[in-house]
Amino acid sequence: PYLIHKFLIPELSLAATLKKEIIGYVLLSKALIGKNEGLSLGPLAVKPSYQNKGIGKKLVEYGLKKAKDNGFEWVALTGGDYYAQFGFESALKYGIVLSNNHLRIFI
Repeated sequence: PYLIHKFLIPELSLAATLKKEIIGYVLLSKALIGKNEGLSLGPLAVKPSYQNKGIGKKLVEYGLKKAKDNGFEWVALTGGDYYAQFGFESALKYGIVLSNNHLRIFI
């Protein structure tokens, strides 16, 4: 519980709703790379019946805007090529390595 509260930023825990039903969700939480504080994006989830309608894309775009508005300079995630459309690049470009090489970063 302490770690959850330590890294949680309530205004960056975002939900998409329709008629009071949560149909999508994304979380951005505090993260460190070395001594540099930024954010980690994930999980991102959209209810199956609402997928492929742009809801996940809107959640990520809004989350990145809120991150910038809150003064965060970078957002990292582990994920595939889906996130390139938002400007995420391989972290290897910046000399940041994970064992599985799937870390993406948005600066």
